[in-house]
Amino acid sequence: MHRSVLVLLLFSLIIPLAIGEVNKCLGNRCSGSISLHANVPAAVKPGQRIDVSASVDGSCECGGSCSISVSATNGDCQTSKEYCTRSGYCTVSDVPGGKFKIRVSGEISGPACYPGDIPGSTGPLEKYSSEAYIVSIPDFSASANPTALPKQGSVTITASGLSVIDDSYGSLNVIAGFNGNSYTLAKTGAGSFSSTINYDMRNKPAGTMQITVIATKTYSGVSDSKSKSISVTLLGSPPSISVNAPNEVKRGEAITVTIDEADGDTVTATLNIGDKSYSLSRGSNSVTIDLPKGEYTASVQASDVDGSSSKSFSIKVRGSPPSVTIDAPNQMKRGDSFTVTVTEEDGDSVTGSVAIGDKTFSIGKGSNSITIPADLRAGSYTILATARDVDGESEAKASFTLVNEEPEVSVSVDKTEAKVGETITVTVEASDDSPGLNVRTIIGDKEFSGTGSFEYTPSKEGTLTIKVVATDMDGVTVTKEVSVEVTPGGGGSSGGGGSGGGSSGGSSSGGGSSGGSGGSGGSSGSSGGSSSSSNSSSSGTSANSTKGTNMSASGTKQSASNTSEVKIEVHPPEPYVGDEVTVKVFSPYKGMLVLINPEKREVANTGLTILKYVVDKEGVWVAKYYYKDGKPREVSFTVKARPPVETVEKTANITNTMNGSSSELEVLELPCEVAARNEFSIPWYLLPITMLFAALAIRRLKL
Repeated sequence: MHRSVLVLLLFSLIIPLAIGEVNKCLGNRCSGSISLHANVPAAVKPGQRIDVSASVDGSCECGGSCSISVSATNGDCQTSKEYCTRSGYCTVSDVPGGKFKIRVSGEISGPACYPGDIPGSTGPLEKYSSEAYIVSIPDFSASANPTALPKQGSVTITASGLSVIDDSYGSLNVIAGFNGNSYTLAKTGAGSFSSTINYDMRNKPAGTMQITVIATKTYSGVSDSKSKSISVTLLGSPPSISVNAPNEVKRGEAITVTIDEADGDTVTATLNIGDKSYSLSRGSNSVTIDLPKGEYTASVQASDVDGSSSKSFSIKVRGSPPSVTIDAPNQMKRGDSFTVTVTEEDGDSVTGSVAIGDKTFSIGKGSNSITIPADLRAGSYTILATARDVDGESEAKASFTLVNEEPEVSVSVDKTEAKVGETITVTVEASDDSPGLNVRTIIGDKEFSGTGSFEYTPSKEGTLTIKVVATDMDGVTVTKEVSVEVTPGGGGSSGGGGSGGGSSGGSSSGGGSSGGSGGSGGSSGSSGGSSSSSNSSSSGTSANSTKGTNMSASGTKQSASNTSEVKIEVHPPEPYVGDEVTVKVFSPYKGMLVLINPEKREVANTGLTILKYVVDKEGVWVAKYYYKDGKPREVSFTVKARPPVETVEKTANITNTMNGSSSELEVLELPCEVAARNEFSIPWYLLPITMLFAALAIRRLKL
C-alpha cells in the first residue's frame, strides 16, 4: 500500500515534467507571403505617377509583427501603411534612357514563445514590378557653322550629347527648323547628328534669325522632345546707285543709271526728272531723256528688303530737232498720195521738204499729204523727208515702186462693109495716166496721128485692116485693130463679087479672086494690148488619216478575295490586366494599326505591322487595321481581371538600391498554438490531472 502511494506521488510529479518537455516550442515558427499590384507600362516619362499597393500576409505561432516597404529604381515612392498593407504611388525620376521598376519588401517576425526559446521570422520577402524604359531627352548641345550667313549658301547644323538615349529602344530623331523648312539631321556617331543644308534667302531682310533643333525620343507609344535654339546672322545691305550723265544733254539722248545689289534681292528703283518717271532695274539702265529743253533736278531711289538708297543730280536738256515719219505703201500709181508727219515739241518753227527722184515738195509741222506727180516715170524710188528747226535737222526715208498703167485705146468704124470708092469714117480715142501719149492710126496706105475721126475711101476690094498704136512716156505700147470688108462697086461686072462679098470665103462665078477676098469680110480687129489670164484651180487630195491611239492603263486591281489576305493576330489571346499584348498584322498592304480600349478610346497606333501594349483595363479591346480605301479590318479580344496573386514564400535576399519609406514594426496579437504555461511552464490542462493523482495518493494514505 505504501508502495502504491509512493508510485502515485512519483507519477504525479514526473508526468507534468515529462509533458512540459514534450510541449516545449522549437522556436516561434512564422510563415507569410508578399504581393505587389502596380500597372507599370513598357515606357514612362519623368514625373509620371504609377499607382501601387502591396501587402504582407502571414503569422507566427506565438504572435509576431510585419514590416513592409515600397521603393523604386529611378523613382520616388510615396505610400501609407495600414496594418500590413502599403498603398500610394511612385513617381518616375528624370533619368533619360534609364529603367524604372518598383520593389516591395517585407517580413513577418515574432518573439520567442517562452524565455530561452528562439524568436521566429519569415526572413526577407520581396517582389518586383515589370521594368519600364524612361523616355526623356537629356540636355544636349546644338551648333551651326557658319553663324554669319550670306543670302545664298550652305550651313552645317550639328546636335550632340544624346548618347544615353541613342539605343535600341524605339526611335531617336533630330530635326532642325531653318528658313521655314524642317530638315532631319543624319546620324554621324553615337548620340551625334549633323547635316549640311543649302539655302536661298534672297528677298529676306538681314538680321538675327533662329535655328531650332528638336530631339524626339519615342518608345512604345511614349514620346518626349526637347529643343535648342541657335542664333545666326543673315547678312545683307541696301542697293547702291551710280549715275553716268553729262551736265547737258539733248532731248532724245540717253544717260546711264546703274543699280548695284550684291545680295541678290529684288530691287525696286525709279528715276524722276521733271514730270517724268522712269522705272529702273538691277544693273545698268539706259534712260532716254524725253523732256522739253530746260534745267532739271533729277533723283534716283532704289530699295530692297534691307533698306533704301537715293541719289540726286542736276541736268540741262537742250531742245531736239523735229521728228519725221513717212506713211506710204510699198506700191503706188500716179495720182496716189502718202503722208509725211512732222512733230516738234519745243514750239520752234519748222521747215521741211520731201524729195522723190528729181521732184521736190515743201512740208511743214503736222501732217502733210504728198501726191505722186503724173510726169514721174515708173520705177523704184526712195522718199526722203527732211525737217529742221533751231535745234537741228531730222530725216526719214521710205521706199516704194511706181507702177505704170497701160494706155487705154478704143477704135470704131461707121460700117464694117463698104464698096470700093465708098468713104469709111474711123473714130479713135486714147488716154493715159502720164502726159505725152503718142497715138498713130494706120488705114490702108494712110497713117494719121492723134485721136479723133478720120475718113478713108478704099480703092480696091478685100479686107481693109485699121490699126491704132498708142505708146506712153514709159514706152508701153497698146495696139488695137478693126477690119472692114470692101466689095467691088457696081454689082455683077466682077463676076458676082458683090453678092459674095459678105460670105465667109466662098468664090463668086465671075472673078473668083474678088469673091475670095470678100469672103473674109466681117472679121474684127485684134485688140491693141495682149493680156493673159490664167485661171488655175488648185486641186489636191487632202488625206486626213486618223489614227486611233490605244491607251492602256496598267495597274493591279485587287479582287474582292484579296481582302482575306489581311489577318490580325493577338498574343496572348486571353490576356489579363497588366499583361503585355502583341498585335500582329499580316497584310500585303501598307496601313495604320490602331488599338482601342473598352472605353472606345484609341490608346496606341503605328504604321508598322506589330504593336505591343500593356493592357490596363478589363473588357473588350479592339485592334483595327486601316488600309487601301480606309475601310478597316478588325479583331476583338477580352482582357480579364488577374486572379489573386499566389503567396510567395521566403525568397533569397537580394540587395537593391531602394528609395522608399522606412520599415515599421507592429505587434500582432496572435495566440500561440501551445497551451498557456503555469509558473513551471506546465500546460493548464495537466494541473487537474496532477491534483487528481495527488488526491488518490492521499486517500491511499488514509486508508
